[in-house]
Amino acid sequence: MAGLLIVADEDVDNGIIRSLRLNGNTVRAIIEEMSGIPDEEVVHVAICLNALLITQDKGYGRHVRRYGKPPQGLVLVRSAGWSSARKALTVLEFPRDYSDRLVGTFAVIDTGGTRIAHWP
Repeated sequence: MAGLLIVADEDVDNGIIRSLRLNGNTVRAIIEEMSGIPDEEVVHVAICLNALLITQDKGYGRHVRRYGKPPQGLVLVRSAGWSSARKALTVLEFPRDYSDRLVGTFAVIDTGGTRIAHWP
């Protein structure tokens, strides 16, 4: 499987970013390239790049809906209390296991597992 193009919001754990990169994905990390830009601009960047957007901020669903067009996909990581290593491993497994079903979806990764829904 070819790596994915991913935009990682500013709040995404550095261990997640590093792990995704080490496993062949191209990650555009907002914290490294455009730190401090508003969430709406992060969504715009992901849409323009046709990239998967990964965040730990549950407000992104609202921002994506305002655009009317989702990025390649939106992944919300709800990992309060998880170690950095667990976050990285869990998120790393996600694109490997679900890459064929991500286009136009909203996914949530949390202690209950992974849920994927298509944008209306």
